[in-house]
Amino acid sequence: YDVPQKFLDEHPETKNMWVSQQSYYYSDYAIGKFLDRCSTNPQFSNTIFFICADHGEAYKPTDNDFKIFHIPALLLNSSHDGGIFNHVASQCDIAPTILNEINYNGNYHFIGQNIFAPDYFPFAFSRAYDDNLVCSFDSSVIKFQIGADKFFCFNYDDLQYLVSDESNKITQNQSEFIKEYLQAISIIYRNGKY
Repeated sequence: YDVPQKFLDEHPETKNMWVSQQSYYYSDYAIGKFLDRCSTNPQFSNTIFFICADHGEAYKPTDNDFKIFHIPALLLNSSHDGGIFNHVASQCDIAPTILNEINYNGNYHFIGQNIFAPDYFPFAFSRAYDDNLVCSFDSSVIKFQIGADKFFCFNYDDLQYLVSDESNKITQNQSEFIKEYLQAISIIYRNGKY
């Protein structure tokens, strides 16, 4: 949460903020200043900007289990209308999406998806600091306990926190998808195909 002292001195409104809020405030300011400078360049309108966070919210220890993987990203000068993308996506999807945005039609080696494709299937995998692999879908989250080969299902609450739901059971299709996807990724990496 380091913020330049000069910025804090020039922005007295930060005195009543927590250090985390000061950091977000400064980040917003710095990104805005960067984009303002870029906007004076004649190539600005022909440039795609994709700004992606390293991690998401981590206000309490339990956030490291899931919430930390819910990261903000900003795509500017896209060929699509502005707004909020309300589907689950993965960082693996960034490169294929950018390639689509620049109208690249050749082969590429990325494993993600173009998030704007008509057949986009919203999902993302993440790995917490334990033995759980998390697969997020638009409406549910499945934790796969790797060593025990067990699945646990969750729903999202209004703030995107996980809520256990005993009635929400993993479907056979979801279970097969998770295992097949992981096996395919493993084969790709082990055989040097990536």
